[in-house]
Amino acid sequence: MDSPLVEHDPPVCLRFPEQLRGGEGLSALVSTAAVSNASPGEAAQALALARRYADCLSYPSEEEPPRGEQPRFLSRDELAPGTSEALRYAADVIEIGGRLFLGQRGAETWAIVERIAEDYERVLGELWLAPRYALYSGLLAIARAGEEGCPRSERRRLKTLARVRMASLSRWAQGCRARYQPMVDLLAGELAVARGEALEALRCFESARSLAAAQGIHDLDGLASESLARLAANEGLERVAVSALEDARASFVRWGAGSVVSALERRHGDLVQWRTPLARVAEVAASKGLRAVSTAIRELGEALRLEDVVLKVLSAALEHVGGERAMLLLEREGGAVLVAEQDRGAPGGGSLVSPPLPVEAAGGRLPRAAVELARGSGELVLVDDLRADGRFFGDRYASSGTRAMLCAPILKHEQRIGVLVLEHRARPGAFGEGHRGVLRLLLAQAAGALESARLYAALEASEDRWRSLVDGLPDVVAVLNERGRVEFVNHPARLGVVTSAQELLGRRLSEVMDDPSRSAWRSTLGEALAAGEAREVELCLRDGDQTPCWFMFRVSPIHVGAAEDPFSSGAPTAKALVIATEISARKGLEVQLRQQQRLESIGTLASGVAHEINNPVQGIMNYAELIAERPDDVDTVLEFAGEIGHESERVAIIVRNLMAFARSEVEDEMPVEDIEVGGVIEATFSLIRAVLRRDRIELRLEIAQDLPRLRCKVQQVQQVLMNLVTNARDAIVDLPADAPDAVREILVRAESFEDDERPWIRVSVVDHGPGIAEEIRGRIFDPFFTTKGRDRGTGLGLSVSHGIAADHGGSLWVESSPGQGARFHLDLPIDGPQLGDVDTAEM
Repeated sequence: MDSPLVEHDPPVCLRFPEQLRGGEGLSALVSTAAVSNASPGEAAQALALARRYADCLSYPSEEEPPRGEQPRFLSRDELAPGTSEALRYAADVIEIGGRLFLGQRGAETWAIVERIAEDYERVLGELWLAPRYALYSGLLAIARAGEEGCPRSERRRLKTLARVRMASLSRWAQGCRARYQPMVDLLAGELAVARGEALEALRCFESARSLAAAQGIHDLDGLASESLARLAANEGLERVAVSALEDARASFVRWGAGSVVSALERRHGDLVQWRTPLARVAEVAASKGLRAVSTAIRELGEALRLEDVVLKVLSAALEHVGGERAMLLLEREGGAVLVAEQDRGAPGGGSLVSPPLPVEAAGGRLPRAAVELARGSGELVLVDDLRADGRFFGDRYASSGTRAMLCAPILKHEQRIGVLVLEHRARPGAFGEGHRGVLRLLLAQAAGALESARLYAALEASEDRWRSLVDGLPDVVAVLNERGRVEFVNHPARLGVVTSAQELLGRRLSEVMDDPSRSAWRSTLGEALAAGEAREVELCLRDGDQTPCWFMFRVSPIHVGAAEDPFSSGAPTAKALVIATEISARKGLEVQLRQQQRLESIGTLASGVAHEINNPVQGIMNYAELIAERPDDVDTVLEFAGEIGHESERVAIIVRNLMAFARSEVEDEMPVEDIEVGGVIEATFSLIRAVLRRDRIELRLEIAQDLPRLRCKVQQVQQVLMNLVTNARDAIVDLPADAPDAVREILVRAESFEDDERPWIRVSVVDHGPGIAEEIRGRIFDPFFTTKGRDRGTGLGLSVSHGIAADHGGSLWVESSPGQGARFHLDLPIDGPQLGDVDTAEM
């Protein structure tokens, strides 16, 4: 952001450390009060905070003013009783910053720092004041640690505090580097100085200066330049120090901070003979009456409606630049149009032109040639005497009686916003060079105010259409800021855990979720923001004992441009768009499909289980007959009774495994258990061994030793394994048993591995069947897709198994070539189906 001030123009536009023009800083403080649904009285106190801050730092004086005459910061104690906590903390941060810039870094300032150190992040939340406090407190902590006589333990505590503050700033910089990286570099440079790393400190200070200057953040540019000067002076580099101090002074002058310039000159007067004393700045300020201009700038920034801004621009121009008549033209499609005009002293002020008048249709009402020249060149067109200026002899406006005239283009980032026309009928040369400084100030603020008002009008006009569209959607739509807090939500009650938008606004979605959902949500949101790509997650939300509701949450990162944020340094802000679709009905159907597929597997097992049970039952019957024949033979009875017990235990194990596999439970209430993988595999396949033996198929297990325990829903994992082995059996059961190359074997292998430093279990099922053709390989996990006959499958097995693997945070995938068999791999994270590995505790 370029400052409208020339190098030695007076310090009148100070409002907010990063945005210097008029009302933008005031709006920032109004937003501080609005955190707690501020009343009009509290909003007025926020404005008073900003104005007092501006007065304190822009007070132009070459000498230290008497204590009674110097403006004071508005302290929290002066705020009205009952003022919100956020506004009281805002007053503290603003006073800390002002004191730091003025060099007041003693115990009184540190006491204010300590007062809010514990919970400033909770209270200030997303406000720009939070990173500002982190910077100020970090710089002050390092300064105190370097004071002579500071105890070693206290010095260590202060340096640790500074590092904590830098970590906080680094998190802010991840969301908006252009705005917050200069703060990170400045604090990092001071920490490097404290460590004695001069070269690293130099690099950090230069980086902070460069980034701050590029973004027009003059206060940070000045601080970094002064820090560089101190470092250079300590290293004996006097010329570098002098140059850096002059840069610091120039930055503070551009910032408009007269008091800060005074304090800088007093601190370093022994090193630098200042080329332009501050008294000259104050003299210029007095001659131009720029304190009154400051008030006009502030009023411009506070206006939101386009009509109000237009009329305030005309009034301010006539009052502070001069002239008898003013006209304002705005850019529209096809050219400029006259929207308002005002005569000095006219009752009621200016008037709007309705409908707006195109330049080409204005005739002699305005200087068309001068307006087009200003629009085309982007430069001020100043005419001392219209009658004597040959450039405008053909313009009908030249005969209107006007003598002096100026046309000033209104630009914002080289984009044309409009043209201001001032005229004086009686006096040639009425607009001299002395008016240019004031005019630049007004035009810079007018450009921002007019563009903001135009955007505000456009947003106001489109808001109803947008809200109608969003409110008509059946899904829940929410917008999250870069810290994961809800900024907007359309149908919060449909989530079933809140009843109104007010219960969600300003909070994180994770706050209304239970632990399993919260973990999965944080992981998904963190991945979406980190990767810059959309992510999806299915979550179950419930309110107390109510029926749980399932939602598909789709998270997409979005980047909001600086135009939506008056404090933005120009870089877009990362936010997230969340769309939640209820899928409870679909989840219910999936449960039914899984149960149906499980019943299919039980049907496959029926004959094998019957055979497995028949053998021990037959043995039990035989032993019972023998006991009946020899009731008096105690040894024989005991022996056969033991055999009966052994065979009964075999039957009990088979029945227990079958019941565990077949039991029906509510899917989301299935317990997540820590299991021993080998034991579960053995128990699962004990049910199907008889079926495989009858088909002359060997089942071979290779289970690695010392496998970690797996956290899973056991019944679901058993269902996947049973389905994979059943499919492998179907693939090889029809192979000729006597074929020389036939391998009638199914291999089940279990092993562990790591992926991205995360431990996993892989269970592979390998067969030597005909393999899977390439043209159908991509469809095998689709529901109801099957290559088997109608009497041998429904096509649900692999689809259900794939869903179970995904629900556990894992995957089911296949390797196969025609004629080479198939290898299905089930990969599961050992920490189970909950997703929580991304550190997103702030989301």
